[in-house]
Amino acid sequence: MDENVTILMTSCQAYSDILYIHDQLFQKYWHDCPFKKILVVDKYDQKVLGESFYDEVIEAGDDAEGDCNGVRIVQGLRHIKTPYLILLQEDFLLYDHVDTALILNLVKLAKKYHAGNIRFTVDPITEDQFSVKENLLEYKRGMAYRLSMQAGLWKTKYLYKMFSKCKNGSEFERKGSFESVKYEEPILAWGGVAYPYMNAIQKGKWLPHCVNIVQWNKLAPDFRRHSVMTNKDRFLNELKGYILSINPQAVVKIQNLLNFGKKY
Repeated sequence: MDENVTILMTSCQAYSDILYIHDQLFQKYWHDCPFKKILVVDKYDQKVLGESFYDEVIEAGDDAEGDCNGVRIVQGLRHIKTPYLILLQEDFLLYDHVDTALILNLVKLAKKYHAGNIRFTVDPITEDQFSVKENLLEYKRGMAYRLSMQAGLWKTKYLYKMFSKCKNGSEFERKGSFESVKYEEPILAWGGVAYPYMNAIQKGKWLPHCVNIVQWNKLAPDFRRHSVMTNKDRFLNELKGYILSINPQAVVKIQNLLNFGKKY
C-alpha cells in the first residue's frame, strides 16, 4: 500500500444503505486503489454491509451518531498514520473510473506546495489561478466555504487541527473557512474532475438523477429509508443556493453569528 495517503470514509448507521451502494461502486470504479481504507462509523452492521472491504473499521460509539458528526471524524483522524488522507462521505458515489495516476500526481503537488487541501473538483467555483501549468486553482483567504467536506486530499495534521474545533461538517465549512486564514497552507482545487462522483443525498433524500445512475449500475436504493427529493424540495434547495450566491461571505458570516446554515 502507498505510505503517503489513507482513505478515511465517514458514515453512520442511519446511512448504512447508502454506504453499501457507495462500496459497490467504489470497488467497480476504483478497483486499483493503492491506499489503505479506513471506515469510521457509530456502529457497524454486518447484516446490511456484509464482509467489509475496508482495511480497518472503527466503531466510534453512540456519541458519534448523526451525519458528519465531528466526534466520529476526529476519532477517525486519530487513526491516520500517513501524512495525507482522502476524506470521503458515504453519499459520494462514483459514476466513472478513477485515474489513479492523476490522484498520485495530486499527492506530489500537495507536497510541493505544502497544501492543506487539494479539492478533487472546483466546488464551490473559484476563478483564482494558482498554477495554470499544473491546472490548480486556489481558494483565497476570506472566501466563504474555503474549507469544504467535498472529496479531496488533505494534509492530515492540518485537517485534524481545523476539524477538532468543530462539532460537525456544517460548522467545519462555515466557521473553519474563516479560521483557516490564520494558517499558511494554501487551499487548492484541481481544475477538472479528479474523482468522478455525485453527491447523491441532500437533506436525507435521493437526488432523482443519481437514482437513475445507481439503478443503471444494477443497484437498488432502499426508498423506505431514504426517499427521492420532490420538485418542491429541489426548488427550495435551489432558492437557498441562489441566495447564498448573491454574497456568500456576508451570508456565511450571518450564519456563523446565528449558528445556522447548511446541514448534512
